[in-house]
Amino acid sequence: MTLEPADARASVCQSQVSSCYNACGSVASTIKNFCNVRTMGWNCMCMNRAAEKAVGDHEWPIATAECRAALNACNDSCAVKQDPTEKLVCFTSCTADYQCNTQSAPKSNLRVLNVNDKPKGYLPPVDDKEIGLTIGMKFGPNAPGLDSSSRKLQNTDDPASLPKFPPSLDDDESAKDSKKGKGAKDTKANDEANGRNKPGVASGISGPRHSVARFTTCTFSWHCCRPLRPALGHITTTTATTGPRVAR
Repeated sequence: MTLEPADARASVCQSQVSSCYNACGSVASTIKNFCNVRTMGWNCMCMNRAAEKAVGDHEWPIATAECRAALNACNDSCAVKQDPTEKLVCFTSCTADYQCNTQSAPKSNLRVLNVNDKPKGYLPPVDDKEIGLTIGMKFGPNAPGLDSSSRKLQNTDDPASLPKFPPSLDDDESAKDSKKGKGAKDTKANDEANGRNKPGVASGISGPRHSVARFTTCTFSWHCCRPLRPALGHITTTTATTGPRVAR
């Protein structure tokens, strides 16, 4: 799923979060509801666990999208086979293994406990240089799963604010090096080379970029899932910009 375009991933997350609120009945009845566009990790927990469990694992929009993506990848691997019989057997096997949106569909591997947890088999996306966002419920600075740099970005004074995440290294080895302090110099050098954190540069950006909340009401239209319209207009995405935008 993380290899899909960012816009497609965001649409899946919008639909998933909307479906969770619908399943729980209201925001007040929802304990946890998020979908991380960077990792595609998600979760939905209702106060009434029976309402949550009433939705089959295969019925969640993100589970359907995950299954369809796996089916497409499987079929692509079959298409390159030269032998017609072998190719037919391969396609048949893919169809049997990925019966999407049915009770026989494989369970989602993307469901995680906390918003920054990486799902099993996670692969870093290739197109999120300018996005670091999560769609879902408001998080305070003490929300579980947030690292120290993410906590500093949370705005407790804004009741409409959602999780904000700084740009981060998705590669595990790079992340380890950064924790040891090896990546600090490279990060500073890249910022200076790109004109960030330097006053008077040609781009006109004189400070670090900040992630700010922006209200959106999107109609889910990705080909992998059934169309769903978000039930609540407060679902937001968080994007990297050069200045705050007014929520509307």
